[in-house]
Amino acid sequence: MSVYVGGVQTWDTGLDPREQAVKMNEEVMEVFSAIERCEGEDLDPEAWHWSYSMHFRVVDECCDVITATCNLLASLGVTDLRDAMERCAERQRERGRL
Repeated sequence: MSVYVGGVQTWDTGLDPREQAVKMNEEVMEVFSAIERCEGEDLDPEAWHWSYSMHFRVVDECCDVITATCNLLASLGVTDLRDAMERCAERQRERGRL
């Protein structure tokens, strides 16, 4: 399975790399918080009985993580992740995850 992201619009956040990494962490915690609000719900995507609005809250927070990550990458001059993602996939294959 693959998740297609498409192009991610970035902007100059005015943050240095460390501050941008902190921003990424804050966004990850918002994903965690959204998931925690689903406690007791079945988050299986096939189980549509759980709150549809909660589904979108989790997805939207994940998109914020992706955007914060891409803002950091852009600040480092990275504009194309295809090679880096292939290296990542290779590491995952070596670990038996793919």
